[in-house]
Amino acid sequence: QAVDLPAIFMPPVETFTDIYRFALEGSQVTSSGYGTVAGWLLNQFSLDEHNGYLRIAVTEGNVWGEGEQQSSNNLYVLDPQLQTVGSVKGLARGESIKSVRFMGDKAWMVTFRTTDPLFGLDLSNPAAPAVLGELKIPGYSSYLHPISENTMLGFGFDVEVDGDNAYEKGLKLSLFDISNLSSPIEKSVLVLGGSGSWSEVIYQHKSLLSDPENELYAFPAILANYDREDYSNGGAFFQGLMLINASDDNLSVKGSISQIEGMNDWTGATSVSPEINYKGFGNSAINRGIRINDVVYTLSQSALQANRLDDLSILAKVELPGAEHDPDYREYYPEDDMG
Repeated sequence: QAVDLPAIFMPPVETFTDIYRFALEGSQVTSSGYGTVAGWLLNQFSLDEHNGYLRIAVTEGNVWGEGEQQSSNNLYVLDPQLQTVGSVKGLARGESIKSVRFMGDKAWMVTFRTTDPLFGLDLSNPAAPAVLGELKIPGYSSYLHPISENTMLGFGFDVEVDGDNAYEKGLKLSLFDISNLSSPIEKSVLVLGGSGSWSEVIYQHKSLLSDPENELYAFPAILANYDREDYSNGGAFFQGLMLINASDDNLSVKGSISQIEGMNDWTGATSVSPEINYKGFGNSAINRGIRINDVVYTLSQSALQANRLDDLSILAKVELPGAEHDPDYREYYPEDDMG
């Protein structure tokens, strides 16, 4: 017998961000201010202090909610006592903040659900912050990195939109002209890999090698081409350091460095042994890279490797003591069979 059950209504859970200010004098610590704003912070780039004012960007509500429960994105300006003196509310309802970058009297904010609006905000008047510009483009940037006063790099994902859903299908690098706050322009785009691609720079900016004088930027990446309908099809074809040339007008790939034999072709043109994907990268996955003079050094858990900067050919590789490669997966699960 069918039984009608009453619908259960769960009121939205309100999220607030509390901010505390402390005064430090010698060994004395005293409270000097408290404030609160509705919503939640994404990361450290969501707040910034400038000329005594704290600017903070938050997402409030539920991305998948409806009506009053639907998310919105807000920017608040707080005075030295952490009281709100100005705000911009209700940006991109139904979306959430993916990245923020404050630059003096300006701020850039990316929100996303199925498209990527890049908002340009004027913060020159703390009491009246305002949105001056908006650029809607496919995909989204999870990290915004200024390379000059008028140019900014965006690191994120290209996406495929299917109705109300969006599926990541490759790493996306965007070069933004931000010389005009009212009219930002996406001047150049690079898409690396396909579905399943990933980079630590998406959530950890310290993994980025930034050399603006030589227009060189590099970051560790996994490039893959999985079938999102069936992940048993496809796989990763590259793990290593991607090196990018970025001028004020153009993005281009300088090349790549890998410490994994058989996974050093970032284009995906070279077939990868299924056994490599089966076993994983072990300790040979590059985590960091740095340029010193004409040499690029890359570090994994198993080795420090040196490559020439001009042609990226390998100069030397030193295995790190005690950092043995991961054992074969089949030593733990011998009943599993690749074929």
